[in-house]
Amino acid sequence: MAAAAYKAVRIVSLYQNAEIALLGLFVTLNAARQTGTEQLEQKIREIGAFPMPGKGYDHRAV
Repeated sequence: MAAAAYKAVRIVSLYQNAEIALLGLFVTLNAARQTGTEQLEQKIREIGAFPMPGKGYDHRAV
C-alpha cells in the first residue's frame, strides 16, 4: 500500500514538474514571437513610408 502511495505521489510530482517546464517554454516562445512581431511591424511601417517611384511628389517648397 505504501509503495502504491509513493508511486502516486511521484507521478503527481513528475506531472507538476513537466507542467512548470512547459509553461516556461511557452512564456519564452511567446516573448520571442512578440519581439519578432514588433520588429516586423516597424519594418513594414518604414517600407510603407518610403516614397514610391512613378507617383507625384507633393511638397510645399516646390
